[in-house]
Amino acid sequence: MFVNGGHGGITSIAGTFYPPAIRANGAAWASSVAKIGAMVGPWLGGVILDAGLGARGAFTVFAVCPAVMVLVLWSA
Repeated sequence: MFVNGGHGGITSIAGTFYPPAIRANGAAWASSVAKIGAMVGPWLGGVILDAGLGARGAFTVFAVCPAVMVLVLWSA
């Protein structure tokens, strides 16, 4: 439920960041990136767990992504 709601939210919010001439293209790119993440995330989780890091190691590795995002947003 939350994944589908989040996907719809990304598409509707992404449209507000682009001018009308390229709004559909920008929202489509945002949707594409979200779908790639939805496919790569579970696969990467399996790879990390298979590497022997365990649940704590997996959460540590996945905590890097939001930390990098915060740094990028602060630098902008």
